Amino acid sequence: YQQPLQLDDVSRACGLSKFHFLRSFKQYMRQSPYQYLLQLRLSQSCHLLHHTAEPVSSIAWQCGFESEVSFARAFRRKLGLSATQYRQLSKNGKVPQL
Repeated sequence: YQQPLQLDDVSRACGLSKFHFLRSFKQYMRQSPYQYLLQLRLSQSCHLLHHTAEPVSSIAWQCGFESEVSFARAFRRKLGLSATQYRQLSKNGKVPQL
């Protein structure tokens, strides 16, 4: 999840066509590979925000986001608040769930 992933590479590594990989993944996981990867990255970022003092920009890079802006957008879209707000709430024991 920390590295950029290409659908062609992942499907090839599984020995499947891109179409078959997408269909199988979505059927089994109930979400697209992109949605799964985004959820995993955001979940890990929440963990790091709660348990470390790492800067938000560092956490964004560690979790595989291409920029701090893309991380901020995804985080706010999914959780409804900024990463900094999340960190403050989590320190007070009021951790919003993904």
